Amino acid sequence: MNANSPDQHSHHQSPKETPKSSKPWPPSPLCRWSIHVHEVQYEQLDSPEPPENLADPNDETTWTPWPAPAGIHEFAESLQDNLESNEFSTIELRELPISSGQIARAAKRSPEQLLEEAFGFSIMARNQTLVDDMIQTIRKKKDFEFHDLFPMHLAASYLDGSGNCCNIFNGICLALRRVPGFRKLHTNHLGHTVLDNLMIAILKAHTSCTPVMVDEAFRKEHRFAGEEVDICGSWKHMFCHTSAQAIIHCIGTMYVFTFADVNTPSGLFLKRCLNETCGLKLQLKPLHTLVITAVYLAQLGNDGENLFGVVACLLSLLQHGANPLLKAHISLTALLSGDESEECSHSELDPLELARRVPQDLISKWSQERITGWKIFCAVLRLSQDSLNRPVEVYIEDEANSDEEDEEEEEEEDEDKYCSEHSDDEIFCKSRTLSSLWAAVQTELLTYRRIAEGDPWISANFDMESVLESLEAGNDLCIGLVSKNMMKSFCQCGNFEESRDPVCSHTDEACAYYFSNLDDWSRSTFLHMPYRG
Repeated sequence: MNANSPDQHSHHQSPKETPKSSKPWPPSPLCRWSIHVHEVQYEQLDSPEPPENLADPNDETTWTPWPAPAGIHEFAESLQDNLESNEFSTIELRELPISSGQIARAAKRSPEQLLEEAFGFSIMARNQTLVDDMIQTIRKKKDFEFHDLFPMHLAASYLDGSGNCCNIFNGICLALRRVPGFRKLHTNHLGHTVLDNLMIAILKAHTSCTPVMVDEAFRKEHRFAGEEVDICGSWKHMFCHTSAQAIIHCIGTMYVFTFADVNTPSGLFLKRCLNETCGLKLQLKPLHTLVITAVYLAQLGNDGENLFGVVACLLSLLQHGANPLLKAHISLTALLSGDESEECSHSELDPLELARRVPQDLISKWSQERITGWKIFCAVLRLSQDSLNRPVEVYIEDEANSDEEDEEEEEEEDEDKYCSEHSDDEIFCKSRTLSSLWAAVQTELLTYRRIAEGDPWISANFDMESVLESLEAGNDLCIGLVSKNMMKSFCQCGNFEESRDPVCSHTDEACAYYFSNLDDWSRSTFLHMPYRG
């Protein structure tokens, strides 16, 4: 039964006409945000016994407590009962083309399938309590395997950065990594990785891209899955800080705690050479996919787009091991213009080479903010490649020779700048500029939001033009967060020394003093730090 068919909708009553004098309120263009906080240790005390007298509507202390929420078994059973009773539809049973009883009986024959469907519903509803309950139930079933559901992909499609941030995604990743067949869940039936779905989440929320532009498998689709969910709580605006923070938290969770391969080939923007004698599959690597995502943000992004968010994603992927030197067979004309020429137009390119082949006449039509962001994006790719091509010994020697007079003091400082996640092979450990930039990006995301219409999307402490000048000149970053010593000490790999979580830092762990503007509690949601057990 097609819920979108005209016949289906004809059975519903039309809404009453709105009086001409009343106008609908336009949605707010302003974001909401979530703030992770560490759990406060306290001594629990039993609540007092409720009074026996009748409830007073004006006195909350006399109200009867809400009953405990139904568990997962009750939730699955309610799905079963509603299928049997046709409670999910206003269509009369006699008008249905198939018997709802048959559906219910089929569900009874496969309780695991019903549990899988119920789990999917809880993820789509972004109900963290229900998701956690269902995870516990699934983990108790030793032989349980997912057949048609890809939980991490679904969580990425329904990402709620202003409500749950990365917490539901984190809970699914950590809990299900011990479920049989977990590794198979990283790539879905369309060949999309979980990272691919995060890229789709960016494009559907912050650009005018259509599904077919992302994957030809979507050619019959008119909208993306989960398009009704706004990552930042505001409909269709630029790739803002709330969205960027949720995306990079998910990236970190996936590659730090599930041990997924960050360099797994992407399933997005997949093409094939139409030359009959060639027929080569043109499949991108993750950083190539991010380059195309950045181009679409610059070309089809919403007002105010500056590419800060996609630069943050690039830095996050690089920190977690994405290799900027990996090449892929690519046809830029096929990617950007849908060229269906039967002549081979592809070549083997690394991400920076791909970025440099984006036509200049296309870039010249972008706003100055987007051009600046694009140049920063390319500069980060260049520096990351230089870092990988640079032996660690050379970096250490340069650092030692940079200030011979204070050599002993410098060595003492360097000894302190190593965190538990540190590795000398990492890109950031060979580039002080990149590690400083990554720390500054994290701090910016923790401390700034656009409070009122007309406010800038980025704080004065993170000036994009100054960042670009510093990167192009090869100098230390000349932005407020760095020059005014607004950040606490961080490791050479960009992690803050005081951070208790390798993915989600807290404001107190990153900031030398309090300067955040996230004090509008009406737009804030406070969340526990993600559980990493």
